[in-house]
Amino acid sequence: INLKSNRVLSHTQVGDLVLLRYNKTNGETVGHVARILKFLENGILVNEANKERCKETTRILDYNDKAIYGFLSI
Repeated sequence: INLKSNRVLSHTQVGDLVLLRYNKTNGETVGHVARILKFLENGILVNEANKERCKETTRILDYNDKAIYGFLSI
């Protein structure tokens, strides 16, 4: 599934999704989404599942993270 961004960062809200795309070492591209919990001075606090296999985790994404390709309001 290739999700399309429907928001820019300046119009993104808590509860929206961050759309991410990671390049694997074998050249394959993998998509990922994370739910925005809070905007911080140093990044976006997100909650996500399966970033670590079979786990739900929370982390801070840097606002300039190269994996971010958009935001989705649901």
